[in-house]
Amino acid sequence: MTDKTEELDDPELERIRGLMGEVVSKSSKREDACVYRGEPKCFPVVSSGLFRKCPNSSNEAFDIGRVEQEIVDKARPHTALAEDVEILTQIQHFGGATNLIEFTDDHLIALFFASLEGHGTNGRVVLHWPESDTLVRPQHTMNGAVSQKSVFVRPPRGFIVPDADQETVVVPADLKSGILAFLERFHGISERTVYNDIHGFIRQQTPGRSRYAREFQDSLTKPRIDWMNDLAPCLEAPKIIIEMHRMRHAYHQRGMVYADGQASMLLLSPLGELGPINLYASELNAEELVELFTQLIEKEQVINEAIAYSRRGAVHLHQGTADLAMSDFDEALARDEEMPEAYHGRANAYRLLGNADGAMADFDKALSLEPRLVAALIDRANASRESGSLDQAIRDFDSAILIMKTMAYSGRIGVGDGYFYRAVARCVRQEWAEAKADLKAARRDGVLVASSFRTIYGGVQAFQDECRVTLPSAVRTILHVL
Repeated sequence: MTDKTEELDDPELERIRGLMGEVVSKSSKREDACVYRGEPKCFPVVSSGLFRKCPNSSNEAFDIGRVEQEIVDKARPHTALAEDVEILTQIQHFGGATNLIEFTDDHLIALFFASLEGHGTNGRVVLHWPESDTLVRPQHTMNGAVSQKSVFVRPPRGFIVPDADQETVVVPADLKSGILAFLERFHGISERTVYNDIHGFIRQQTPGRSRYAREFQDSLTKPRIDWMNDLAPCLEAPKIIIEMHRMRHAYHQRGMVYADGQASMLLLSPLGELGPINLYASELNAEELVELFTQLIEKEQVINEAIAYSRRGAVHLHQGTADLAMSDFDEALARDEEMPEAYHGRANAYRLLGNADGAMADFDKALSLEPRLVAALIDRANASRESGSLDQAIRDFDSAILIMKTMAYSGRIGVGDGYFYRAVARCVRQEWAEAKADLKAARRDGVLVASSFRTIYGGVQAFQDECRVTLPSAVRTILHVL
């Protein structure tokens, strides 16, 4: 069977294939059957959940088996399963603490789990050759255990210390996103296929994207005719609720992603008998948007004033009037101090005003409130790149790309944007192979790489002068081809 990856000329794929080859090579050095475990970080030992939760478990005299037997005896009235091992594997499956450590028969599944989390830190694949009396194969099969090809190891003391050279393969942090994409594209391994049980359904559940929810939203939308005439009934209403329904378009300017304002649909819903009035904010120019929000704020008609101030601040930000934007974001946060979008917007206002510390503090606050705010991750990454904190920038780009690739994400910023900006950071670090791979990935995802680079950074020569680097011909070629 032909290896599909042979058709691609991509340094990242070469590294992934090399990593997979290392796992296979190490696992074949013994005749006994090998099992694998993927971990997002390189921990000192591989330990069971019960070992980690029991005080004094590291004491050599501690009998972890007796604790586990007590757990089985207490769980027995709550399950129809008869065998101790069956009960333990079910407890383990549902997140309970046992002395079982989950491994898999498939090294690709182990690579998936080593890469799924912890972007910014190295992961590892642990290879283990268990003694027959410590290996447990699930007898009561559940979808998740079958798809993950799960087996369990029951170490006598509750932990395993793998040999760093012979029994582990390090998964580099910068390769994790690529491994996830590789496994999904060429082996069909993804969160959807690995978590194909009720646990996986809950992980990926998105009620707001149901067919009925989308159809109902569509039923509220009508074409724009004249924005002032459309608004007239709303402006006479006693109170208005403003909701921002995000579109798939984003505005990029010097490494700043404008995720609000003109990139959103504005829904004005008067309370009472009047029906909802709908506008596409992208059809209004900036002056009209500012006038709209100003009228609503001055008439004290909006129930959620924080959103009105935040959206007007976003328009000011897009216009480059950072002082006005800052004032509006301050007003928004005075009304709702837990509003991540307002912290994100104010962070970008700080950036325009040259206050790097203020910007970083607000980016951190926005992401502490909403860790999946992709636009804020990308903006913080670009701010870190500009300040010279390239490691932090790469970590944020990795996180943003991971969210867009592996979660139920439907925002306006595409994964190609993440690859594009990460490529820029890698150019500054002079990581040419990785930068080229990211640029190619961005182009495959629909980003007009050359025109975007020219618009945002002024072209190749301007970028080289600003960042004091000389781009190699392979990278320059990509940035010159439309």
